[in-house]
Amino acid sequence: MKSIKSKLLTLVISGMLLIAVAIGSIGFIYFSQILDEDSDAITNQVADNESNKINDMLLHMEYTVKMMDNFIVYSFEDPYRFSDPAFREAYMQDMKEWIIHTVGSSSDNEGVASYFLRLSPDISDGTSGFFVAIRDGGIEDIPLTDLTNWETENVAPWYSEPARAKGPTWIMPYDGGESHDNVITYSTPIYKNGVFVGVIGMEINFSYITNVVDSISVYNNGFAYLTDADHNLIYSHVSEHQLEESHSDHGFAEAHRDLDNGMHLILHVDYIDIQRDAYALLGAVALVALLILIVFIAITIILTRHIIRPLHDLAVSAESIVDGKYDLQMDNSVDSEIYALGNALKKTAEKVSNYMSYINALAYRDALTGVKNTSAYNEMIVDIERRMRSGERLKYAIMVADINMLKTTNDLFGHEIGNQLIIKAAKIICTTFKHSPVFRIGGDEFVVLIENEDLENINHLLEVLDGYCANEVLKTNERDIPVSIARGVAFYHPDFHTAYTDVFDRADREMYSHKNVVKVELEKQFPEFADR
Repeated sequence: MKSIKSKLLTLVISGMLLIAVAIGSIGFIYFSQILDEDSDAITNQVADNESNKINDMLLHMEYTVKMMDNFIVYSFEDPYRFSDPAFREAYMQDMKEWIIHTVGSSSDNEGVASYFLRLSPDISDGTSGFFVAIRDGGIEDIPLTDLTNWETENVAPWYSEPARAKGPTWIMPYDGGESHDNVITYSTPIYKNGVFVGVIGMEINFSYITNVVDSISVYNNGFAYLTDADHNLIYSHVSEHQLEESHSDHGFAEAHRDLDNGMHLILHVDYIDIQRDAYALLGAVALVALLILIVFIAITIILTRHIIRPLHDLAVSAESIVDGKYDLQMDNSVDSEIYALGNALKKTAEKVSNYMSYINALAYRDALTGVKNTSAYNEMIVDIERRMRSGERLKYAIMVADINMLKTTNDLFGHEIGNQLIIKAAKIICTTFKHSPVFRIGGDEFVVLIENEDLENINHLLEVLDGYCANEVLKTNERDIPVSIARGVAFYHPDFHTAYTDVFDRADREMYSHKNVVKVELEKQFPEFADR
């Protein structure tokens, strides 16, 4: 028959093994769930930022073609005058020079491969117009494709597709032949008095977009790729074999974003890549748990009677970790060995708590400025709306802040200096509103939720903020750049505002009003930034 000591030892060992397995299993599941959710949030945030960059390029391209279309439509009266070769040749020469010297000279048109204007064969001949390529900073005329039979022959999709669609059209990346290799085209048909005149458009090098795709970084091994509207692969810097292998059974996070030209940007992150550090921590936790188990066995054999009460307390503490309670309280009156064991368990709980805080911080902190990011901002909006619907009498104000001249700073001095300007502006806002959460919701836009002490001193704090902006500069090797912040404030009134967006929209309008006032003063003090 087994002794009581043996039975107790067996019971203790079994109990500790059960607790260790329970903590390990639940901890692993909980860690995996949190990591998956946070990684999805981070991946989606990166996808939003990067897709916005590409869409900005495409939107500028659409705007440029629309501007050329408007100019051409109002530059002649009768579309049938193009049947006159002399008029047609003189007009095309004028339009080509205007596009080259006006549109093509803009610094915003980086990455442009070519401009073209082709007339319809119905009002001219099959080779009327021009097609100029941008090569090594110079202009080169490209031989014109004969469009006489464009409706029956599979030629010139940059002409035939918008002509058939009777509207602006994006052409997927294709080999541009003599003009350029691998380009994206945007073109629109020209109509005058109901008559189809021709097609105007431009091409950009596809590499201008793929460079953005290649620069996207998510965790250690995450990558991005592009597909067409039917989700066929267009571009990926990893091989198709690697792309297929990345969709493994152990899971991955993917974010899909539609681009304005019909393509899709897809970000892919393997969960193994995300969870590598978590596995190391779980291994350390398992090792600590094993050491705790060994110590428990030794103490149980020697001091069976003394171990019962502290063992019970430790079991309760271990179970609290499973429930997510990491603040453990230890009894100093127990024997030193048991206290050491409990202290080790407490340290283990603290490590788990710290790591959970670290994981959550990744998803809610802006990487550049350290303030709260859009994920935290969206959660704040949800909480404010919930409290408003519950009938709580809230007292708060919203300040929308925008950094003046950020785009000009980026254009003149580079994005690194622009980032320094963003960081300095964020520091000024945080220093001024010490008791209020600050969110970065865009490249140069911040939102401050003003409550309590800051709300009572709002007028003084706005004066302090304006004072900072009047005196602070960002020092560079070339010149000092003013740190100017346009801000607008709106107060929540429960009798007038039914949603958070009502307060935000009012603050946003106030910010733009303030921006117009500040802009006048800035242009006086810093004329080199004017009209940029």
